[in-house]
Amino acid sequence: EQIKGLVSVSKQAPYGKGHQTLIDTKVRNGWQIDKDEIIFCDDLWSKNLNKILRQSEAFFNFENDCFEAEFYKLLIYETGGFFVPRQDTEKIKDMIATLVICLPSEHQGGQLRISHLDDVALFESEKLLKNNEMACVMFYADCWHELTKVTSGNRICLTYNIRVKKKTSQLNIDFRQQNAIDQSI
Repeated sequence: EQIKGLVSVSKQAPYGKGHQTLIDTKVRNGWQIDKDEIIFCDDLWSKNLNKILRQSEAFFNFENDCFEAEFYKLLIYETGGFFVPRQDTEKIKDMIATLVICLPSEHQGGQLRISHLDDVALFESEKLLKNNEMACVMFYADCWHELTKVTSGNRICLTYNIRVKKKTSQLNIDFRQQNAIDQSI
């Protein structure tokens, strides 16, 4: 019932092609609720998000307290939902990465496949969502990514644009050694 309620206030998720925003369920089949329609009013949520950012900074070898997250949208992929390979566009100034937080919702399929050059990382949220917990993945914005078809259930996630909010130094990272972060919180 909760999923039906969310879908009832959602709109079909579009995709970007150049400077155009298009809707084609053969390219992306899912629903979205935009950032202006959602309010987070729990301090615990802010604390958890901050914890994810600090852990991500350490994982990606950035200085502490340099990542800032801007909520982008809530996405709902029902059975049959997916999106074809794509790259994110810079949606905010100094955007460096995308953060996806999968909310506890039973589903099968819907793996997020992230690739850079010949390297591939697979984020399998269905296997990580245990004990009613969330799972998250962060990846550089220029990585190609796709969502395989959700074969049953509903995959619900929050997406954030990540920017570097201050001058920082970063060590060189080999993508093969430091694939996308996938950490349960």
